[in-house]
Amino acid sequence: MSQFFKGYRSTALPPDAIIASIRIPVTRGDGEYFQAYKQAKRKDDDIAIVNAALRISLSHSNVVESADLVYGGMAPTTIAAKAAGAYLVGKNITNPATIEGTMNALEKDFDLRFGVPGGMATYRKSLALGFFYRFYHEILSKLEVKDVEIDEEVVPEIERLISHGKKDTESTIAYQQNILGKANPHVAALKQTTGEAQYTDDIPVQKNELYGCLVLSTKAHAKITSVDHSAAMELPGVVDYVDHTDMPSPEANKWGAPVCDEVFFAVDEVFTAGQPIGIVLADSAAHATAGARAVMVEYEELPAIFTIEEAIEKESYFQHSRYIRKGDTEEAFASADHVFTGVTRIGGQEHFYLETNACVVVVIHLPFDL
Repeated sequence: MSQFFKGYRSTALPPDAIIASIRIPVTRGDGEYFQAYKQAKRKDDDIAIVNAALRISLSHSNVVESADLVYGGMAPTTIAAKAAGAYLVGKNITNPATIEGTMNALEKDFDLRFGVPGGMATYRKSLALGFFYRFYHEILSKLEVKDVEIDEEVVPEIERLISHGKKDTESTIAYQQNILGKANPHVAALKQTTGEAQYTDDIPVQKNELYGCLVLSTKAHAKITSVDHSAAMELPGVVDYVDHTDMPSPEANKWGAPVCDEVFFAVDEVFTAGQPIGIVLADSAAHATAGARAVMVEYEELPAIFTIEEAIEKESYFQHSRYIRKGDTEEAFASADHVFTGVTRIGGQEHFYLETNACVVVVIHLPFDL
């Protein structure tokens, strides 16, 4: 990876090539430790201020055999802390001098000056050192050694209290008119701007709560010949697999607006890559994701339409009864001084700026039938 990235938004990939796969070696079961960290302005789904992927391999006597300390957000491209990595090799991880020497080496690796692009030089440097400090103590907590001081507070995930604030009702009085200048915030504005708004990921985990990960189609158009989820059920933490057969009725598997005519879980056929086929439920998000990957789906591929020209040729149109009509387009073209016709194609795509979605389902068992 260090040879692949040449600079900011520049890689060694030729112009006519694509990345078909990325293979990551599995860590050794005994003596090798790996952890990734990220600090962003928001907890999930946000660009990292600084992130890190840290790996250390230890001998049976807890001596560092090799180390990779790779950081993002400390330079225009992802870089390795070479001085710190070189210092660690040959050092006993349980020796307090090891953490002190590594910290000194990290300061040399990331000597960010004031005014560095991206700003926050001191904060980013503190994050880089803090990530390794946390990683170091996570390793110590897993080693069976005595008389080693472990900072237990940095090992679990760090949570902060929800922010709070108050509304300033006086700031706009001097500018108020009948309508203009009058502050009319929407109902959730105060909580969102102060950080008090509770989103799905902020809700504390409930007892017996399960995480779900969708099993998605890998084909654009195909018949589903078989779905085997037995391998997923053997994985740690996986509790159940749910698909259209678990619905109380075929109508319960349909959704859509204004016409409820689309299935949520595919029944016998998929019509797009990424269409939900089922969902794996597990005791953690990681276990649910691993379970979804283990579900084996076999397909019989059918003809698929990928271009507008193919859709026109096969008369595949979206049937709807809503139109916007204003004026006569045929007459407008006939009377125009100049009419330009042709075809243009662009590689870029725009999407609707919809944030990722999440939900929490709470099952309530009523003592009577409704």
